[in-house]
Amino acid sequence: DYKDEIINNYNFINNALKHTMGASIISREVLEIGVVKNTYSNGVVIIVNYTTKAKTIGTHNVLPHNYEVIL
Repeated sequence: DYKDEIINNYNFINNALKHTMGASIISREVLEIGVVKNTYSNGVVIIVNYTTKAKTIGTHNVLPHNYEVIL
């Protein structure tokens, strides 16, 4: 019953973290309440929006409960 949900969750997480394989987090910055910028040792940045509203961070629009990968 959960097969599709598991696959969707895996793909959602993998689409962000596949860019950080072998890298480590070098900084974590809270940009505002509910919005976090994680920078990895390979130069990848992932902005995570934990809020219920879209957020514009620089030139990046991060949807609610979503992330933006900056390569």
